Amino acid sequence: MTDRKDFLQTLSSNGATQAEQGVALLWFYNIKQQYDERTIKELSQDFFDEGFSIPNSNRLKKQFKKNKKIIKGRGLNSFKINPKFFNELTEKYSPIISYNNTRTDISSSVIPLSFVQGTKIYIERMVAQINGCYDKGFYDGALVILRRLMESLIIETYINNKQVAKIKNGLIFKSLDGLISIITNDPNVTLSRSAPRSIRLIKDLGDTAAHDRTYITPQEDVDDNMQKIRHVVNELLYLSGIKK
Repeated sequence: MTDRKDFLQTLSSNGATQAEQGVALLWFYNIKQQYDERTIKELSQDFFDEGFSIPNSNRLKKQFKKNKKIIKGRGLNSFKINPKFFNELTEKYSPIISYNNTRTDISSSVIPLSFVQGTKIYIERMVAQINGCYDKGFYDGALVILRRLMESLIIETYINNKQVAKIKNGLIFKSLDGLISIITNDPNVTLSRSAPRSIRLIKDLGDTAAHDRTYITPQEDVDDNMQKIRHVVNELLYLSGIKK
């Protein structure tokens, strides 16, 4: 079964409480790459839309706050899966559903999937595309998306630190050159000694893949820099607060 109604029906038949069903539904959305967080109001509407009784919002909110398997999202009254318990929930609920998820066909060839599993959906998808492009031999594509991932993680770092104004020109984010200059010279951001060089390397590789008219990226360009790529992506995931 793959749809939400069947999933909830099975949970209900197995005696799951509405709070347990709510947690399971948050996991379900994550696996399906639909939402990475959901408000109490939205979850209540989801139950109603599938013909189930609407949970008591205050009670559900209190139960969620006590549940260590979920944490607060960015939005008001929103919740998401605690990444620490993602694998546990997957083991518990994956037997209920059969799904055709492209991530199961993607390896950890460039960025280990474990780095981003259970984090932000758009980050997970970018990593899946980077690895998928590499696996298929589309090395230019892998490096272009890798550059985009790095840019996103730098922006997320300043969002997480509530210092977005540092990386904007008015309402617009600075170019990647500007972002790199800011983060590598920011005394409030602690980068490892090798990170600035690796960040610039990823930009150079991505720029060549995206803009050089005649150069086609060979596999060696990725392979020779694999350790640096993984190290700096992992570092930025922690700095941005995406990975705890």
